[in-house]
Amino acid sequence: MRTIRIGTVVATFALLALIAPGCGDDDGGGDDVGGSGGKASGGSGGAKGGSGGRTGGTAGTNTGGSKGGNAPTGGSTSGGSDNTGGNPEPEGGSPATGGMSATGGDDGTGGSPEGGMAGAGGAGAMSGGGGDGGVGGAEGGSAGEGGSGGSCESGYIVCKGNCIDPDTDLDYCGASGSCTTATNGNNCNDSTETCQNGKCCLNGWINCEGDCVDPLLDQDYCGAEGACDSPETDGDDCTAGTENCSAGECCPAATPISCKGQCIDPMTDEAWCGASGSCNTDGTDGEKCASDWNCVEGVCCNIAGGMVFCDGECINPKNDEAFCGAGGGAACNNPAGKSCGGTENVCCDSNCIDPLTDEAHCGASASGCTDMSDDGNSCTGATPLCTNGRCCAAGQVWCSTPSPGGCIDPMTDEAHCGVSERNCGGGDVCTTGEICHDGMCEMDD
Repeated sequence: MRTIRIGTVVATFALLALIAPGCGDDDGGGDDVGGSGGKASGGSGGAKGGSGGRTGGTAGTNTGGSKGGNAPTGGSTSGGSDNTGGNPEPEGGSPATGGMSATGGDDGTGGSPEGGMAGAGGAGAMSGGGGDGGVGGAEGGSAGEGGSGGSCESGYIVCKGNCIDPDTDLDYCGASGSCTTATNGNNCNDSTETCQNGKCCLNGWINCEGDCVDPLLDQDYCGAEGACDSPETDGDDCTAGTENCSAGECCPAATPISCKGQCIDPMTDEAWCGASGSCNTDGTDGEKCASDWNCVEGVCCNIAGGMVFCDGECINPKNDEAFCGAGGGAACNNPAGKSCGGTENVCCDSNCIDPLTDEAHCGASASGCTDMSDDGNSCTGATPLCTNGRCCAAGQVWCSTPSPGGCIDPMTDEAHCGVSERNCGGGDVCTTGEICHDGMCEMDD
């Protein structure tokens, strides 16, 4: 009977060993890699999954209690610390769940040798995969679940492993879906373009209904900004023919350019004479005319000082070779002036002159007449004749040879016999035995 009773006791203990969970240590709290087992009478369940890494963490330990209680959910979405074990219960509890990681969770590990279930792996938060599930305990512990795959915040997609905003990203501008070769958008030029609502536009331009526009000048989207997708951001529609978009403002046709917030007429405005476009750079903000000057057709001109506006230019009719002698102020029609050319190719004192023969401006140069620094000499008195640009006596010609040159009589000078009065050109050099008589070389009798 004793042998049978011992067998019965042994059998009884064997049966209890199969159905009863194992005994844990005195602490029910979880450590950094997984909770330890609960007390035999119902300790806390495993506390937390391991911290997540960028590409998938290492396995965390999560051993079950002999009678594990329910454990709270794991740590933060960025792989931070996790909550510890739950309250003990009379019966076996559910496992703790692994923490979320930045890009991939840690792996949960197996249960204790007797009983409890392993914690689940952490879920990936961004673009990496989740961690692996925990390994089962030596006796009866089941494996935890694998971590779930990562995801991006709303409006972002994954391109080459990174979460990007396809509306603004320079490398994947306009990308969509799984961002494959066919859907990975455009690569904007980072020095001349920006990504505007998924479209590469020139710097300063924006995307309005699929078209890149300059909001400072566009007639249909004048003054648009941002996403250009609402009445508050899509600017104004300037009226064709009566309004002009300048600096983001619809200006009347009579004053079509906006300078510093004021619509002006660049053809007459002396503060912004000749302004254009958006009037916001050195090349478009025109010119501030000097005091007493006028803005004539977008050009500053000193009409009161005798200048004349001719063919888009403000000229000095006293020395301008294209409009020599012109008058009429802004009209350039009283008289219209004339173009100097041929031998009379210099404009001096409103007249086209030949500087080699003109006795009022003898020897004048074109540049000298322009700034009046060298407008020639006035031939008078004993040297009333301008010849070759020098004043000489009547009947003489100025010749540069022999050096240093001088006035000669071409009728008798054997070195310059018969030369031209204008420029000492032509003529003959009389040979030995010849004389210059009346501008011709003859044998001396």
